Amino acid sequence: MLILIADDNAFTRKIYADAFSKKGHIVTTTNDGNECITKFKTNWIQNKKFDVVILDYSMPQKNGDEVVKQILSTDPNQSILIISAYEAEKLKSVFHIFKDKVEIVQKGFPIEALVEKIETKSGP
Repeated sequence: MLILIADDNAFTRKIYADAFSKKGHIVTTTNDGNECITKFKTNWIQNKKFDVVILDYSMPQKNGDEVVKQILSTDPNQSILIISAYEAEKLKSVFHIFKDKVEIVQKGFPIEALVEKIETKSGP
């Protein structure tokens, strides 16, 4: 799978990237909302669609809802997983209009659970 990860915390990006890379996935990381959108659109134009975009909700430049809106305006079928320290139930009301394209996970999970979630949802 081709995975785009956006998180402003370098340590978190590395943990995510290492976990997915060890499973054979191709990972691209970005450190803020603007960089995420730029990388997403560049790949999309080159017909290298990401299987999933994993992004932190609270990032510099653009936050999660701004990034989601721009990504889905480019590709309405893109699968997105938002990871946040905010209570997941509160964020679900923000993203309810995106139906099954956006999933929200609250931080505090084992990284193996995240990898399994993505692989199960998108296929190996």
